[in-house]
Amino acid sequence: MCSIQSHFYKLFAISSCFVLTSSVYGQEGNHVFRQIDADMLTQLRAEAWNHDIENGIDNLLPPHIPISDESRMEKVANNTRLLGFLNAFHRNPELLGQLELVGEQPDAIARILKEYQALNEKLAAEIAGASPASKKVRESEYRFACRKLTKELSEILVSFQAGVLLNSKIGSGGLLEVLTKPTLASQYIDLSDAQRARLQKKQAKLGQEIQDFICKKRQESSQIFEQELNRQQKNRMVEFFGADALSLLFEHADSGTLIRHSGLGLSTREQFGPELETWRKIEQAARDQ
Repeated sequence: MCSIQSHFYKLFAISSCFVLTSSVYGQEGNHVFRQIDADMLTQLRAEAWNHDIENGIDNLLPPHIPISDESRMEKVANNTRLLGFLNAFHRNPELLGQLELVGEQPDAIARILKEYQALNEKLAAEIAGASPASKKVRESEYRFACRKLTKELSEILVSFQAGVLLNSKIGSGGLLEVLTKPTLASQYIDLSDAQRARLQKKQAKLGQEIQDFICKKRQESSQIFEQELNRQQKNRMVEFFGADALSLLFEHADSGTLIRHSGLGLSTREQFGPELETWRKIEQAARDQ
């Protein structure tokens, strides 16, 4: 028994020594890595970046992962804007026909749209002249009721029909992508080929101007910190935050992030600009007719 215990203690001591030694080496290695000169880290990172460019490797975009049927139906259930799409398409039976509704689907969707229209009329009547607090309550109830309808819609449609509807949603490609691709939205709005070409040309020009401006301001924002801090402070910055995190903080910064770097603490309206009332006025005029 004593022999077994002795053997166990020896094994435990050896294991503990191995763990402690490994930990020390790990900490030492990590410490050495973090003490690498900031300029050297920047150079190594630039070399890796150039390697990706030369070999056509795009690390900014995630790999394309096909959407599963379950995920697609979940997107339908959680997107109440699809009710507005269907309501618009319902006025154009030819477009609605692209969903290839069968069996009880047309009647079920007609019922959902009827309830949706009734909800809109009820909301408009209840918030007219109501206090701000009362409006928020009514709008919350309205959103809850719409979510219930989209849940029903997701149980009525099949996967490909859900995909057709979701393709009309404004996503990461923006409004231009939705209007210039063969979506239900582009067919409903009915742009001419000449309009599509002009939109693409003008938006491409504007997009490049914005991109160039933001790229310039990203660099300027980074240089403010680089120029204000001395070499020891910059080394400590890299040691504390890491060179990659600091670089990406500026390289991937959108306009909102650049403003936050400034510490201005702007409100949403100040940060993003004045509200554009034109589209809201068009909608109100349509309601008033």
